[in-house]
Amino acid sequence: MENNGFINEIIEKIASKENHGYGKWILPCALDQDISNITNEFIKLDEIQRDEFRHKFTSIEHFGILRTFSERMSILAVREKNSKLIFEGLIAHAIEDFRFDYRENILILKNA
Repeated sequence: MENNGFINEIIEKIASKENHGYGKWILPCALDQDISNITNEFIKLDEIQRDEFRHKFTSIEHFGILRTFSERMSILAVREKNSKLIFEGLIAHAIEDFRFDYRENILILKNA
């Protein structure tokens, strides 16, 4: 991965307690852009690299932020009439990989 240091920095930032309440933040925000950068890096990887990439996300905070990002992108996609944002939200689910509680992912996907 060419932006490994940058990606690791964002991954650390995502797990920060400062992100509490992210779902209610103004849309879009800087954290949305950071996570968008992660999703765009993820799609460039091959299968083995993607698996390694997923394992960098290890905490409940990571999983929650990725799921919340997906919800936020579905809202923003409607507002901006931009289907690319839906795709980015789906990629966030691929990164999270249903590792916390798959039922929460299904609820988000169902309501998107």
